[in-house]
Amino acid sequence: MADPRGAWPRLRTILLAVNLLILALPLGGVATLRLYENELLRRTESELFSQGAFVRAAYLHALRAQPDAPPPEALGHLASRPETPAGPRPDHLTPILPRLDLANDTIYPATLDAAPPQAPPHPAAQAAGLLLLPVLQDAQRTTLAGVRVVDAQGVVVASTRGDMGRSIAHRPEVRRALQGERVAILRERVSDEPPPPVESLSRGTRVRIFAALPIRDGEHVLGAVILSRTPLDVSKGLWSMRWELGLLLFTLLAVALLVSLLVSRTITRPLRRLADQTRQIAQGTLPAADLAPLDFPGTAEVAQLSAAFVALTRAQDERAAYIQTFASNVSHEFKTPLASLRGTAELLRDHADAMTPDERARFLDILDADADRLSRLIARLAELARADVLRPGDERAQPALVAADLAARFDLPPLDLPPQPLPDLRIHPATLASLLTNLIENARQHAGPHARITLALHAPDPLHVALTVSDDGLGISPANLPR
Repeated sequence: MADPRGAWPRLRTILLAVNLLILALPLGGVATLRLYENELLRRTESELFSQGAFVRAAYLHALRAQPDAPPPEALGHLASRPETPAGPRPDHLTPILPRLDLANDTIYPATLDAAPPQAPPHPAAQAAGLLLLPVLQDAQRTTLAGVRVVDAQGVVVASTRGDMGRSIAHRPEVRRALQGERVAILRERVSDEPPPPVESLSRGTRVRIFAALPIRDGEHVLGAVILSRTPLDVSKGLWSMRWELGLLLFTLLAVALLVSLLVSRTITRPLRRLADQTRQIAQGTLPAADLAPLDFPGTAEVAQLSAAFVALTRAQDERAAYIQTFASNVSHEFKTPLASLRGTAELLRDHADAMTPDERARFLDILDADADRLSRLIARLAELARADVLRPGDERAQPALVAADLAARFDLPPLDLPPQPLPDLRIHPATLASLLTNLIENARQHAGPHARITLALHAPDPLHVALTVSDDGLGISPANLPR
């Protein structure tokens, strides 16, 4: 029998795939939101660095454009740290790559207030800052970023926040920028304002990004540009992408629907069809001969179950037909001796006194013969029942020896054995003798008193033995032959 599983996937494979897909949906959503939140941070960081690069270039240009521009060493000090370029490049370009990570970077407390300066800023730096101030204030209406330009001592010379002339050198990002390092940090955002509406561009996140770029002239640090802005939070970012997210949600719903259809087609529907077949078999509306395995079992396990159900149903149907035929044959076998016993007993009851001793003895012999016949029938039925339920074991029988013993017991013609040795059979010798005895006694009973019964053996191949019980009686009548 061909393997009913065929090329169908296993049920555990489908369930594992479905569970992994269901697990991947929320995990993928969480990971996507985390990546998107970091992307919003880095996008804001990149924008701040880009704006700071323009402010730095404008401030340097304003310094150098003054009539009595002082040298760099008069305005600043030598840098103690490199600005950390993005990496070696074949030209003079030094792009700034964002690197902030909300999960790994330290979130500093809110900014400390500006302090009074230890010394006033250099007049050239102050003049350049005042020249730049209107530009910064106009740009803030669009960029929404707070911008401060400090001199080499950390004193604010241009600001969109109103702390002109005060020192912010105590802040770590300013201190690092004045040493020549480009830096971006996260600070806690404290706001007393109510949460803005979701469609507003106002920010509602809990952090604020501070970016600081040193203003360098060669190896000298002349000051720094400090920029700050609250990044777009996830909820507002998602609101700005609501149509795209709607399409994604529709796609996820479609995937969930497809998974449901897949499970229904590969598991639920075949099991429902198998249950319908079982119900029809139980109600008798589906003959066992018309029962066939499912044409689309969906999984290997259901294919095995369907094939096993068909085999079981057909075996049970054949068993029921066998039992019905067996009961009919048993009834027929018992009917004749029982009728003879009943008739003989009635004759003895009614005419025993008028019979001669020889007649009574003849009728008693008939009773005894019929009783022996019933005993043989019962013994044969018991042997047949044992042979029917017997399963192959370790016993072996030599067919030639068993057949020779039966031929001698029933006075049959000598055996016609093949010249080659016969293989042993996987059956108990007593069971094989019982089966052949039933056949021989059937032939004696039904073939007629003068029939010749022959027992023959031959080996069609080295692994099989054919045992034949034949007679030359009248055979089965034409009326009973179809049955």
